[in-house]
Amino acid sequence: MITISKSELKEKAEKLKDLLQKNVKGIDEIAVEEVKDQIGGGTAPDVYLDGYAVTATFKKYTPEKIERVFRDMDVPIIVRVAHDKIYFDVRTILTEDFELLIEQISKI
Repeated sequence: MITISKSELKEKAEKLKDLLQKNVKGIDEIAVEEVKDQIGGGTAPDVYLDGYAVTATFKKYTPEKIERVFRDMDVPIIVRVAHDKIYFDVRTILTEDFELLIEQISKI
C-alpha cells in the first residue's frame, strides 16, 4: 500500500467513486480529491505521501454521524472527517473490498 503510485491511487479512487455513485442512495455530493496520506506514527510521524481520496457528503447525516455509524457496523468502515466531508482514503482500501464496502454503506 505504501508503494502504490499516485496515478494508480487516482484510478482506484475514480473506480470507487463511480461504484458509490451507482450503488449507494443518500449521497449528496461525491468527488475525488488529492490528499496527503500520513504513513506512520511511531517511526515516521511527519512523513506524508501524495495520494487521493473519495470524499462524500450524505443527505440525511452529518459527517460525524456517518463516521460513528460506519465504525459501529458489523464490518467497521474507517473514514476520516475533514472540511465537512467523509474521506475514504483509497491507499488503505483494497480494490477487492470495494464490493463489501458498498454493501456496508448501503445499509444506512
